[in-house]
Amino acid sequence: RPAAITRHIPYDLIICGEGSSDLYAQQVGPALAEKLGISCAGYVNQVNWVAGEERIIVRRKLEEGMEVLSLPLPALITVLPDLNTPRIPSLKQVLGAAKKPVANISPADLGESFAPRLQTTGVQAATMERRRLKFTSEAADIRKIVAALLKEGVIA
Repeated sequence: RPAAITRHIPYDLIICGEGSSDLYAQQVGPALAEKLGISCAGYVNQVNWVAGEERIIVRRKLEEGMEVLSLPLPALITVLPDLNTPRIPSLKQVLGAAKKPVANISPADLGESFAPRLQTTGVQAATMERRRLKFTSEAADIRKIVAALLKEGVIA
């Protein structure tokens, strides 16, 4: 289904955030790229267009260092916040943006059905049974505590 919109709007580069604010699973970008059959690079913090060629050079952050990749276009990148510092628009730019046309594309325009494939049938909180053992500071109870902890493998 994500490919439906790409049949109507041409693209060279799709830019996604590093992760979503709900689960932060970092799967939307790579999954979309896979669905579209295009190149993908994650954790990008620098992008350079190669003049006269259908590719970009990206630098991405790894756990220990940086990696530079050349991606053929079309491509998808997931970007880190440090890729760009957004500028606050001027009043003129805000008013100008309000006058720009906005394309409204409905599922019918795409010739697709977007009915949910999954249905939540119920949500239930996990429960945990506690033993509710009570001990005193008596020597006999302290021995019972140690025996119980040894039995559970908490102490050795």
